[in-house]
Amino acid sequence: MRFRLGGPRLEPTVRRQLGIARGERVLGWGRQISPEGDLPAVATERGLYGTGLGARIDWVQVSRAGWDDPYLDLVLVDGRSQRLDLREAGGLPDAVRTMVTDSVIVTERLDLGGGAGASAVARRGSGDGQIHWSVAFDPGLDGTDPALRARADEALAALRATLGI
Repeated sequence: MRFRLGGPRLEPTVRRQLGIARGERVLGWGRQISPEGDLPAVATERGLYGTGLGARIDWVQVSRAGWDDPYLDLVLVDGRSQRLDLREAGGLPDAVRTMVTDSVIVTERLDLGGGAGASAVARRGSGDGQIHWSVAFDPGLDGTDPALRARADEALAALRATLGI
């Protein structure tokens, strides 16, 4: 499989292989190292595509991204992480950073009482334009605890009412 880095277009076969929709704008791409050989990783305005990533990772799903050559590390809002080992980075790290940063509308600290807290982040979906909220609890807190979850939901509802979003 061939694809060009730094060229104006991604080859149609790569678009088809990754399931990139017609008209979806490619922002950056690179080559990821895998046991199957060099495979494409592509950032578009809707998300990140790559063999081994499964379906597209939408930008609203990415809490943060870091680049430490040759690794592109993603932390998803659900706490999972994903690492891409890139043989050739192209414009991929810059495109990922830009899209993750640009999706954030607001980040606020939630006070859950008793010294407990969480971070709430609102992101605008690139495909649907809707606002998606995520809550990340402070280290050591159990986000599955129903009482803690209820306090977070209440604090988030108050924040949303205050912001009007």
